[in-house]
Amino acid sequence: MPPSSAGRGTKPAALSPEPAAKCPPELAAFRGQTGATLPEGKLLRFGDVCYLVPQALPEVKGLRVLRAGLELGAVLKNRFEPAHAWALWLETLENSVSLEEADPLLARYLSGDVLPSDRRGWTLVQADGLSLGWAKGDGSQLKNHYPKALRRPV
Repeated sequence: MPPSSAGRGTKPAALSPEPAAKCPPELAAFRGQTGATLPEGKLLRFGDVCYLVPQALPEVKGLRVLRAGLELGAVLKNRFEPAHAWALWLETLENSVSLEEADPLLARYLSGDVLPSDRRGWTLVQADGLSLGWAKGDGSQLKNHYPKALRRPV
């Protein structure tokens, strides 16, 4: 019997790319209000959660995927709530607060307390220029959205 030539010189079947999801209006409104940028990629939705994935991501339908890419946030009750992962990716934001290492407000933020501030809307909280997480201002205070699992008592 002659040796089989199966698999030699043939290219593997090309994987079809994952189709991009439409940008939810809540995410577009959030980006418009905050000026938040997105890295290059395409939008993918799993239920209410929006992810940004590489353009070349193969189709994941039918697969169990823990994290397909950068979690942007979730659409909840006609509003967009940004994810902590996106805050960590951002380097700057029009509406941001940068705290010094020695500032007692930094310890308060990391422990989950609200911060006094005249800002309104979603605000990126930073320490010495490094992004820590989100807070949402109502004009008199910033309500803490730092993940509960990361909070440390003062």
